[in-house]
Amino acid sequence: MRSWMWIIAVAAPSFLTLGCPTSNAAVIKAASFACKSESLVAKSVEKPKGNGSDLASFQSKVVTGDCIQLTRGQQVSVDEKHGGLWCVRLMGALDCFWTPDKGVDLNATSSPAMADQPRHGRKH
Repeated sequence: MRSWMWIIAVAAPSFLTLGCPTSNAAVIKAASFACKSESLVAKSVEKPKGNGSDLASFQSKVVTGDCIQLTRGQQVSVDEKHGGLWCVRLMGALDCFWTPDKGVDLNATSSPAMADQPRHGRKH
């Protein structure tokens, strides 16, 4: 009897969220970093570019899982927006990561590589 209760407790939230999209599909415009900490990304955006220490800092945080590297054309969903920073979630991932909004294209429906190709449609 307890096993069916566990199944309901685990499966119900998944079924409920399927019909209620809460985020916007988007594409990353250019390679960049995104971090779980909004303040870390905000500080890097406010500071003028240094001598590469910011890059080393982000790379060390990638190793710990606090930051990720985003690639051009990568599909994400936008969970939250706070000023010039957006929290994006990789497709299928559980966590969202903060990145500057300038690097995210909400209007793209496919990767930039696909957008560069000519579209052939029927002529009437």
